[in-house]
Amino acid sequence: MPPDAPRNRALPKWLFIALLSGGFLILGLGVLLLAPALASARWPTTQGIVLSARVVEQPQGKSLVYSIAITYRYDANGQRYEGRTFSHSSDSLPLSGKDRDKVHDEYQTSPTYAAWQPTKTVTVFYDPKNPAHSVLRPGATTLGWFVSLLGLIITGIGAWEGRRIRRLDSAS
Repeated sequence: MPPDAPRNRALPKWLFIALLSGGFLILGLGVLLLAPALASARWPTTQGIVLSARVVEQPQGKSLVYSIAITYRYDANGQRYEGRTFSHSSDSLPLSGKDRDKVHDEYQTSPTYAAWQPTKTVTVFYDPKNPAHSVLRPGATTLGWFVSLLGLIITGIGAWEGRRIRRLDSAS
């Protein structure tokens, strides 16, 4: 074949299988992340009260990321519960900033976070099958959608490459 001729070679078959398998695996993980998050938007609600909020720092690479860990109390089905889960992607309320004191001040003074202060009333979404499981922010998260989309893309590439392998094999 001349050097400037178009290449009509497919990827090795093992790579096709790896792409397809990996894509399905990642897609499954995305669905596992999305399903309960999407279901939570339909959960019953009750009023709760913020008991405490504190700045927490989590290492991310070489830096620290700050968030507010919120503890809240609510009643569901005649029982009293305490929750700590903000959303399906995070146990805490994310904040921007690189300095712990500035992050704390932002949380204390910003109107954005006024609803999450101690003693404030909050709407709590709780799982009707397990009322001890609750969130303050229901619904799907960016992470769930991203993982699902990534799985779809990888599966699509694997399927496209598999089709190409079959077509080239039948042409040979």
